[in-house]
Order: sequence, then C-alpha cells, then structure tokens
Amino acid sequence: MIKLKVNVPGLLRIAVLAASCVGVNTANALDISGQLTDEQGGAVSGAMVTLNGENLGASTVSVFTDSAGRYRFKDLPVSNAQGLKFKTKVIGYEQLKVSAIEQGADKSLVADLFMRRIDNVAHQVPPSAWMAHFPNERATYAVMLNCAQCHQYPHSTVKDYASKLADLSIDQREQVWRDIFRFMRVKAVGIMPEGLNIDLATVPIEVFNDDANNGFSHGDEDTMAPILAAHMKTDFSHFAAQDYDKLRAPLANIDTQIREFQLPPPAAAMFHDSNIHRDGAGRLSVWSVDWINRRMARTFPDTGQVKIFALPKDIIGAHTLVPDTKGKLWATFQVSGQIGRFDPATEKWQLWNTGNRGWTQGGAGLVHSFANTAKFNLGFDGKGRLWASLGGVNKLVALNPDTGSTETFAAPPTEGDSAFSSGLYGGVMTADGKHVWFTQLQGHLFSFNTETEQIETVISFPRGSGPRRLAIDKNDVIYMPLFGAGELYVYDTKAKKEIGRFPLPDRAAAPYAVTWDPGRNAVWFGSGNSNLIYRFDVDTKRFMEYPLPAGEGTIVRAIAIDDQTGKVYFSYAPVAELNGPNMVVEITPGEPEIIDKTASAQ
Repeated sequence: MIKLKVNVPGLLRIAVLAASCVGVNTANALDISGQLTDEQGGAVSGAMVTLNGENLGASTVSVFTDSAGRYRFKDLPVSNAQGLKFKTKVIGYEQLKVSAIEQGADKSLVADLFMRRIDNVAHQVPPSAWMAHFPNERATYAVMLNCAQCHQYPHSTVKDYASKLADLSIDQREQVWRDIFRFMRVKAVGIMPEGLNIDLATVPIEVFNDDANNGFSHGDEDTMAPILAAHMKTDFSHFAAQDYDKLRAPLANIDTQIREFQLPPPAAAMFHDSNIHRDGAGRLSVWSVDWINRRMARTFPDTGQVKIFALPKDIIGAHTLVPDTKGKLWATFQVSGQIGRFDPATEKWQLWNTGNRGWTQGGAGLVHSFANTAKFNLGFDGKGRLWASLGGVNKLVALNPDTGSTETFAAPPTEGDSAFSSGLYGGVMTADGKHVWFTQLQGHLFSFNTETEQIETVISFPRGSGPRRLAIDKNDVIYMPLFGAGELYVYDTKAKKEIGRFPLPDRAAAPYAVTWDPGRNAVWFGSGNSNLIYRFDVDTKRFMEYPLPAGEGTIVRAIAIDDQTGKVYFSYAPVAELNGPNMVVEITPGEPEIIDKTASAQ
C-alpha cells in the first residue's frame, strides 16, 4: 500500500508513484476513486474533480462527487498514474491537498481529496451572479440581451471598469455607461471574420450612430444606462457563498462524466456551432465551424484526435451547423450570405446563395439559422424546401436544393426597429412540414405557413426578453429560451396555447439555445453567462445544472444529443477577442442523484 501526503495550493499532482505503480494496469483501463472531505471531515458533495495529463484521450476528464463526497474515474485509457493532475472545483470551497493515494487489490488507485470551506466566493462566482440583485424588469432584460449576447457580463474587464466609478454620482455613472455604449457601437463592428476587410477609420461616424446599423437602439441605451448606473456594483471584492447558493439548481451528478477536447490555435477563434455525425461504420465525430477563421474542426471523441479542414475562400462567417437525415451537414455562412452542404465522406461542399447579398457584396443578408425538426435535423417542407432566417433584412428564405431556387418572405416588423435590429433569429419546423416558427430578438415568436406562404400566429414579448434559438418536440410543442428575461417559454403549436414560463434559477444565466432530448424528454440549455449548462425535465418541470470545467469566457451555444448513446456535445464559443476557451465538450449524463445546494441558502 502506498500513501502520500501532498500539500499543493494549486493543481494537486500525483507526480511519481512508487516503481510498483508503473504499469499497474496492463489493460490500459485504470480506475481512480476516492472521497472529498472538508477540514472537519464532512463530505463535500457536488464538487467537480478534474483530471488532466498525457494519453487520457481528452484534454481533461471530469466527474462529480456524490452526496457522500465520493468520486470515481472509470476505465481511464492509461496504464499508470504518472504525471496525472487533480483539480477540484466547487463554489464555496478551496482546494487543500491530496493524501492517502493507495493501490487497491484490483490494481485501481484511491486518492482522497481535501478542501476548505470559505464564505467569500467573489473570485469563484460566474459573471451572472453579479446581476442577481438587479430588479426583474425590462431594463435588466435589455442589459442582458444587448451586453451578454456577445460576451459574459460583467466579465473581468467590465468589473475593473465599473470599480473605477465608485466616487462618481449616479448621474455621472449614467453618462459613463452611455459613453461605453457609443464605443461598443464601433467595437462590435470591428469584430470581423477572416476575409471581411473593412477599414473602420474610413467609415463615417454617422454609420455607427445610425440605429439601422446596430443591434441595439438609442432607445435601448436610454433604458440600460440608468439601471446600470443605479445597480451595477463598483466593489466586487465580496460575495457570500450562501447568496450564490440561492442561484443554483440541483446538481445531477452520479456517474456523470465531462470530457474536453482542445481545438488548435489561433486563440482568436469562435467555434460557433458544433454538431455530430456518424459514418457508415457507426463511428461518431463532432464537427465544429469557426466563425472568425475559415476552418472547420473534426473531433473523434473515442480517440481525442482533432483534424482541421480549410473552408472555401469565398465563404465567410460560418455560423449554424445542422445535419440532415442523409448523413450530410448543412451550414449557414452568415457574412457572405450563403448556405452550404458538406459531405463528410467526400469532404466536399456544395454552396447556394440565399438570394440576398451578404456583407461581402455590400448587402445585409446575414443568413443565420435553419428551421430544425424535433430530432435537431434540417427540416424540409412539402415542396422540398429548407427554411432559414435572413437576420440583416428581417426576411425568411426558402431554398430548394434540387433546383437551386430561392424565395424570400417578409417577417413581422418589431415596433420602432429597423430590419436589422429586429433580430430575426432561430427557427423550427412542425412534424408535417407545413409550419415554420421563428424568433426575433426584439420580441416576437411567429409562425409561417409553408403552403399558403403567409404569416399566421405572432406572439409578442416585452422588449429585451430576447427570444433566441428554440426547439420543438415530437408533439410540436416549442421550447424557447428568453435570453434577456432568463426564462424557458413553452408553447403548444397545435392547441395554440402557452403551456408555461419557467424562470431559470439564475435568471442572468443568458440561455442562448435549447435542444429537445427525446430519450429523456428533457430540454438542454446552452448558457452564456453562468459557466454551466442546464437540463429541464419536461415531466417534473425541474431544472438541473451541470457545471463546466472551463472558467471565464465559457459561452455555450447550440447543443447536440446523440440519440444512440444519449451523450451531449457542444463547443465553447466565446467571442474571439476575449480569447476564451476553444474546446469541444462531451457530457455523459449519469442517473440523477439530486444534490440540492440551495438547501444551505434557505
């Protein structure tokens, strides 16, 4: 038996075990387990234990402790533990040490971990926590929609800036925030993908000042500046652990495993969407498109192998990636205004123009999202057409891939907005292909009849609520995230009736996109502001959370579910200039053992 006592404040290392540990498992399937306790010997439940090192088949592997503080890594593809590193993470505790590393009779390893309880978790909480004290009203929604849709808010740069306003009056702070909005009007345009070369110095300032060219209006600024002046903290040095517990959902953790796969540089990248594909032999791969750079990544989760594919030079701004039922992947190229179909077997693209010029041709097509089916496949109507949103011009586009013909149809206007700022966004298609439903960021969910080619139902939401990328289930029930309001909206399209609105535990989590999981009858949320993803069980109406290993800049957009294994796949998709993590993530959700961290906050 081998016992080590190691005190390391950062990463906890199993550096070099005794010689007898080398090659302890000739089958290359090592198990490591143990218990996580605090300084009083109490179990630390719901903590993430992350392992990294060479030859793990992934950049990191993470599991969670159960209600007794126990964790287990199963069948690691290594023969020994040399060079492996532990890191523990749970809000409300700090890592202390690892001790009692033992070789078990079955050649597994036992490593017990220790943490210390802390009350001040200001350095641990996600950006969303600093918005919890804002009032639940439209002005707060507008801040979330217009700020957190591009970066976490308030991220470290924003907090540093806000801390400098402590000695200013409320009126002075309001003016500073207005100045920031003017700066962001220019800054946002400056975040450009490869191939779109615009010299901002030659663009007249009036262009940036025109509401028709921006996602938020001067009216939005008039709403946001006062509430930020009144409620944005200037001191970010203290946050009580029990206050953060009030924002948490129960953790479903038994046998849950998270694996991260590092995507290659440059760091200035945004792998906006990822989706999955199985080849003829049934092997699963994850494909990810980079909005900033003309490239696409293929990741094999079974080996961790990543390969980069260059995209054709005439397409810019790869955005949405969705499979069809024939083994092809479809993408929108937002900036060049194109739709593409990729064959993973031949590695070839076929491209179609959307009939509305993209930025590269001096237009504003900005093709964004497809109308997806309940299985998260690309939907086709009775005429063989696919449907997508043209966000820049507030129109729907229908493409018949067989003929190459395209048709465009006007979406409903949103009051006081230009076509661009209406924010036409995500879409779904009903099972019969006769109806597509799309969202607009500035307040609408609407349906369009693909047979009559007329708008049918329009449902309005308060400005700033932020309807985004939605999902539909097999019964044509829609699940829609309200990004600004922090809610899940559920609507029965057959009965034309609202089923309910369900506030997220952390309403500033910035729910970006949802995917329906048929195997579990659940909805998975991509989150932009809370460093976790959510699962909503439809039958119980209960949220559960899955914290993620990465930290600041962890923005999750579209989520894919493998219907054969139930595994969950996505990419971290930070806005490029913040240099957040660029990784593909695989989650194997285990059977829920509900650990309710909110109990300590009651």
